[in-house]
Amino acid sequence: MTQGKKKPFLLIFLIGYLAYSAIYVARLNFSVASALLEAGGILDKAQIGIIGSIFSFTYAVSKIPNGYIGDRFSSRKVIVIGLMIVSVSNLLIGWFPGFWSIAALWGVNAYGQSMLWGPMLRTFSECCEEKKAKKVSQFLVSSVAAGSIIGLWLATYCASYGSAAFCFLLPGCVTAVMALVVKFFFADAAGAAKSRKGSIGQSFRNVWGEPEFRRIIFPAIAHGMIKDNINVWLGVYFIDTFQIDLERVAGYVFIIPVFALLGRMLYPAVYRILKNDSMVSGFSFLCCAVAAAVLCTDGVSALVAMVCLGVLSAMVAMINTHMLSIFPTMFSAKGSLSFTASVMDLLTYTGAGIGSLIFGMLIQYFGFKSMFLIWGAVSVASFLLLELFRRCRQQR
Repeated sequence: MTQGKKKPFLLIFLIGYLAYSAIYVARLNFSVASALLEAGGILDKAQIGIIGSIFSFTYAVSKIPNGYIGDRFSSRKVIVIGLMIVSVSNLLIGWFPGFWSIAALWGVNAYGQSMLWGPMLRTFSECCEEKKAKKVSQFLVSSVAAGSIIGLWLATYCASYGSAAFCFLLPGCVTAVMALVVKFFFADAAGAAKSRKGSIGQSFRNVWGEPEFRRIIFPAIAHGMIKDNINVWLGVYFIDTFQIDLERVAGYVFIIPVFALLGRMLYPAVYRILKNDSMVSGFSFLCCAVAAAVLCTDGVSALVAMVCLGVLSAMVAMINTHMLSIFPTMFSAKGSLSFTASVMDLLTYTGAGIGSLIFGMLIQYFGFKSMFLIWGAVSVASFLLLELFRRCRQQR
């Protein structure tokens, strides 16, 4: 750590927390803006799904090179560059709305966002010992839910003026400001990064050589199919299914990320009961299956749908905490923490991309129940796999 020791740890954590929250402000805006863009005839449901899949696939593919870069270059510089890319892409969407421009720039936005998590996690890992870093990562990941709450609130505020463009312009300004804050006040891990040796192939071998990684590949992809697609389809689902206007939808939409925040904050308590990270994820997948099954039934009210989506969001947040925050810390000593976090993100957003592409088509022709049915199926499969692997380990 070159400059991290000169700054109070609380200040470093606060800036990192706000910076990562900011990119969700520049991601969740699409959940609200998509409803306005559809109402204005700019996008249809299939195109919304395509844009969501472009984001997810770009984010996933970008994670590998950016994870490698995040382990070997200045963490602060990488984060600043990522925030600036996010800012510019959102500002340009606000100025040039249209399917092709939104699709291309939303992919650029995804690339910028893929640059942050690994370097940020490594910065905190190198600020303190491993045990404390693990606890810090549990709290840091709650910035996802906090950013989602703030992002939906700001996007709903912007949408109240009937302007989809404003939904992108304001997040663009927010991320630009955070880039400046990180530039001048955040810690840096440049010295430790430069001292690391080894190729991207060696980093991958470090990850693949861990049996626990191979066991959670499918569950990681499965939880990604649910996590980001809740955000993509939230506003459109409530408007289309329950014929709720945009102002009333805000109340339903806003509560979902609150559940996600609750799920992340409850992770330590659930872990103390189950005493195993994989069991926490297995329990969460089982809850996801139950909530998805309820959403597949006829006559579900808007209130029940909100609760079920909230449960899904909370449980997926707990799974995400295990797989993207807790698990990568195992590789800190090997110098592959950022790379491992990026690989886990790759799996997560591969699932999200596949889901967005498929769900857009399915919803267009068969309705939202087809998406909920798939969520339930992959949740059951993931629970069974995690339970099978856990019992196999116990028998050895």
